[in-house]
Amino acid sequence: MCTQNQDSSEHGRLWGNLRLLALLIFLVGLVRTAWVAEDAFITFRSIENLFAGHGLRWNVAERVQTYSHPLWMLLLCLGRLVTGDLYFTALGLGAICTVVTLYCIGFRLGLGKTGAACGLFVLALSPSFVDYSTSGLEAPMTHLLLTLFAGLYFSDRPWEKRVLPLALLASLAALNRPDTLLFFLPALMGAVYRVGLIRCIRPMLLGFLPLLAWTAFATLYYGTPVPITAHAKAMTGISQSELIAQGGRFYADALRRDPLLLPVIALGVGSAFVSRKTGGIALAFGTILYGLYLAKIGGGYMGGRFLTPPLLMATILMGKWIAQVDRSWVAGIHLAGAVALGLMAPTLSVLSPSTFSAREAVEEGHDIVDERGMWYPRTGLLSDKRDIPVFGAGEAMLGLTLDPSNPLIFLDGKVGLDGILVGPGMHLVDPILCDPLMMRLPVASLSEWRIGHFARHVPAGYLESLAFGENRLSDPSLARGYDDIRLVTRGDIWSLRRLRAIWSLAFGKGRRGIQEYVETCYRSPKGTTIQAGELPESAAEGASIWNEAFRLVGAGGLLISLPRVSHAASLSMGLGGLAEYRLEFLRNGVPVGSLSTYAGEGMSLFPGIAPVDISVPEQGRETGWDALRIWPLGYRRSGIHCVAFIQSF
Repeated sequence: MCTQNQDSSEHGRLWGNLRLLALLIFLVGLVRTAWVAEDAFITFRSIENLFAGHGLRWNVAERVQTYSHPLWMLLLCLGRLVTGDLYFTALGLGAICTVVTLYCIGFRLGLGKTGAACGLFVLALSPSFVDYSTSGLEAPMTHLLLTLFAGLYFSDRPWEKRVLPLALLASLAALNRPDTLLFFLPALMGAVYRVGLIRCIRPMLLGFLPLLAWTAFATLYYGTPVPITAHAKAMTGISQSELIAQGGRFYADALRRDPLLLPVIALGVGSAFVSRKTGGIALAFGTILYGLYLAKIGGGYMGGRFLTPPLLMATILMGKWIAQVDRSWVAGIHLAGAVALGLMAPTLSVLSPSTFSAREAVEEGHDIVDERGMWYPRTGLLSDKRDIPVFGAGEAMLGLTLDPSNPLIFLDGKVGLDGILVGPGMHLVDPILCDPLMMRLPVASLSEWRIGHFARHVPAGYLESLAFGENRLSDPSLARGYDDIRLVTRGDIWSLRRLRAIWSLAFGKGRRGIQEYVETCYRSPKGTTIQAGELPESAAEGASIWNEAFRLVGAGGLLISLPRVSHAASLSMGLGGLAEYRLEFLRNGVPVGSLSTYAGEGMSLFPGIAPVDISVPEQGRETGWDALRIWPLGYRRSGIHCVAFIQSF
């Protein structure tokens, strides 16, 4: 048996050396895996717009909060002010937060050499924890704040003196990522119980001032205290049972990718209940609440990402228990188990090569990926193929001269790196995360959706509204709601009309208008029918799609009726470039052939009209066709679906 006063003995030196070895393994793995996630560049775009003088907004024309980690965003802003760079700033801040977290666990939380060594080995051998200790996302700051909260919670300070700093840390953590507040609620409630409600009111309010201040700012500046990305993931219309089933798949995926995660979380939480002397039951309850919340929302599409905070908390609880039982054989079993499970992971962080990539196909119905493997080749610190876009560099690459005061409209559902590349002169319409109107609509298809990527239909007239600066939405109910959105995102901040629009959009006519649209025609969008003669006879290659004579192709499709039956074997069409289409040939309303085509491959002008030659399907040629229905396909980088002309019919 090894006791506390034997830290200088052979056992103490052994566990001390193991602690240092674990720390070294972690730091080597941290450098070898350092990367920045594609989603981080969404935040980078808002920051770059701020430094370019356009305000803290994603698209220049609209005040929209597209990040859910204000504290992390503000730290990145400070770093950007000092370094002039965001990529290395994000990596550096992540590394600093991680090193401080490791130091606290290894030397400051009272885990002893045995508990600290075991805990550090767990974190070093967890691919998920190491991966998201950089990534450019908020996880490193979350880890640090959780660790500081646990250290204060376990300290010997009188509870009266702990309430304010505990509330402050919880407030900062919620400001860094709102859902982490679940970790702290049981502990804060316990503090209130010990100190008394009346005596806790003032320190609690003072502690939560940062969160309250940001909430007030966001409500005034953005028109809502909730980021639009939270709307995107909460207002999907998907049944709770389906999301819970997806949450189960998320946890099952974690077992495969990172065998350490769930066993350590379970053992760490269980240890707090087995040995109540550690005093960690409230923190264990918080970890359970967070785990249930993850199951409720369906987890996420980044394998293991949201499980790193509960892993950290469980590691601390387990380390406390190991230090308290004070038996070297218990620590030895824990360490051996951690090493065994860690070695079962498909990828060891400490051995991750500079060529690491895992661009595997997403499993049907599973939709969870190794996000670092997807993006490391392009954004990895040590990657030979590293290619970090420069803000606005795409303007020269695409041969464009863009004006932020009159931005080019482009439909794009992969907006992280693209958003940085195109800069402030392009208004990106994102049907998945960032658009202030579409994120208030449910998912386009209840049968085909991907967790974390809930694509929406583009309402008829919406793109025209953005391009021409006026409300052209065809549905009057939705138009009523969009009037409020335009006021909130584009109007004078201090305008009384805007303040009324904020209320209307949250509780009044604007909100009801959007709901009416969803309940009546969103699921079955109406198509548009025109005569072929309504289109121009031709259009120049690269011509702007924003021409009143051209027709956009909405979610309901565009039906073009011919003046007579055609047996043409081919036709030429002018279509909006960088977009995929499905063409359906009809005779008396009956399909006689279909095909898919992509417009504008290799276009020099972006994203104008591209001529496309179409070979009519054999059945269509033989039977004849008197109408052509066109459907938009894709949403990743889909350009604007538009028909300028149709010839040879």
